[in-house]
Amino acid sequence: MGEKVLLKTSDGVARIILNRPEALNAIDRELAHDFQLAVHRCRDDPEIRVVVVTGNGKAFCAGGDLKSIYAEDPAAELDAVLTYFHAGILELVRMNKPVVAAVNGTAAGAGFSLVLSCDIRLAVEKTKFTMAFARVGLTADSSGTYFLPRMVGIPRALELLFTGEVVTAEHLHDWGAVNQVYPKDRFDEEVDGFVRKLAQGPTVAIGRMKQLITRGTLSHLEAHLDLERETIMNTSRTEDAHEGYEAFLDKREPRFKGK
Repeated sequence: MGEKVLLKTSDGVARIILNRPEALNAIDRELAHDFQLAVHRCRDDPEIRVVVVTGNGKAFCAGGDLKSIYAEDPAAELDAVLTYFHAGILELVRMNKPVVAAVNGTAAGAGFSLVLSCDIRLAVEKTKFTMAFARVGLTADSSGTYFLPRMVGIPRALELLFTGEVVTAEHLHDWGAVNQVYPKDRFDEEVDGFVRKLAQGPTVAIGRMKQLITRGTLSHLEAHLDLERETIMNTSRTEDAHEGYEAFLDKREPRFKGK
């Protein structure tokens, strides 16, 4: 495992830390690969009883790294990135251990999707969330189109996906998609207390209850992740997707043509 994802363990708690703070923990191929490896290690280590996913620095995860994705062939790069990242997400959901997202800052695009794939979501107050895909002419990935409508309802999910609107942790808490919202100065303390309580609980029973809840969804989720990957690869070849990328680089509003 490389340096773009850190894995720290203590007293039965494993922390998977996305570690590209200079890029707001944006997902490139190496980070996606490191993430999958970290999740795999957590799954196989019998001493780990709770897994926490968080980000280093001021953001949780800004989504896909567009610069690396569009460096050469975007469809091929998306395929490589999502092969790793989707495998990690599927393993998080399958894992018979509780998984907590500690959302320390902005979660955008695939970062928002990753938050939704965790079992419990704890966030800093006023944290911003956005399904930013449509703003760059792409479709959503990393389980976003699977979990978002199940958590906030189809009408709200479609609005968030179609518009890329920014919502806060408080909005998502009101809608039932975030479990707890904490002040920034108490966030680390509150998260630590929450996960340590879980780690000291009957984690065999907790893991089996998680399996009971997720058992009926796993086959559907696996197929859905494959469909998300295929769809965003195809969409990356459109004129709108290239315009979205150029607008992102130029820091301007994109001029989409529906092509």
